[in-house]
Amino acid sequence: MKKIISAITAAMLTIGALAIATPSQALEPGVTVITQVRELAGTPYLAVRVLNDSETSLRARVEAPVVTDVKTVEAGKNAYWSIRLGRGVPLSGEGEVTIQQFVDGTLEKETVTFEYDAN
Repeated sequence: MKKIISAITAAMLTIGALAIATPSQALEPGVTVITQVRELAGTPYLAVRVLNDSETSLRARVEAPVVTDVKTVEAGKNAYWSIRLGRGVPLSGEGEVTIQQFVDGTLEKETVTFEYDAN
């Protein structure tokens, strides 16, 4: 199976109250997955972004606490999810991003797991 996700950025570097994502794993070209914990007005959010640098559209599925969502990401575009943490949603945990894309006429599927921590 050919890798379709080029990178996942899930490692957190905390600067003050803001967590900034740093590269943690580079895979083959095609799709980049970025996860990041952000803070807005004192409220933490989990941001998930899928960048599609390939030449074909793909389907991206994000599974994290209180959210399961699927979006189509056209070639050269990106998709973004913002998940509010706290108020019953764990401040730390893990989630998954699953990418489905046709590569050379074959439907390829790849899942990456990420961890987040807003504590």
